[in-house]
Amino acid sequence: MALKGFSIESDIDILALTKTWLSNESDDELIVLDICSTGYEFYNVARGFRGGGVGLLYKKRIRFQKQSCIKAKFSLFEFTDLLLKQGSSSLRVVVVYHPPKADLLFFEEFPTLSEAFVTAIGFLLMVEDFNFHVQDSNNRTVLQLLQPLKTFSLV
Repeated sequence: MALKGFSIESDIDILALTKTWLSNESDDELIVLDICSTGYEFYNVARGFRGGGVGLLYKKRIRFQKQSCIKAKFSLFEFTDLLLKQGSSSLRVVVVYHPPKADLLFFEEFPTLSEAFVTAIGFLLMVEDFNFHVQDSNNRTVLQLLQPLKTFSLV
């Protein structure tokens, strides 16, 4: 499997993935076991139906807490939230995937997620696949996306 070889050859510690296309079915569990058989663990949040999904592949020696500070459910994007504690410091790793459909509800839901994470404990590393071309700073949709990030001083 290409992902397995890449993670070993590159000595990847943490790898965020979007569009995993995994569910909670037994066939997908075999795929995860194959990826993780080389000293890695994989945490997956499935979309619940075909496509989407987010995950985090990481070395077993890295101890993530899999308890999210977010209790809300969002209808237009998936996310995972894992917390790594090291002594008195902590790092919150968040992976977000928004399917390629600009929907106004996304712009109502995403600020809720952003606000929760900036007030949560730990440094924040948020990795997103929004399916928006953020280079186009004149695009109204892009401005709607970037506003919550700017509001919470996220880059």
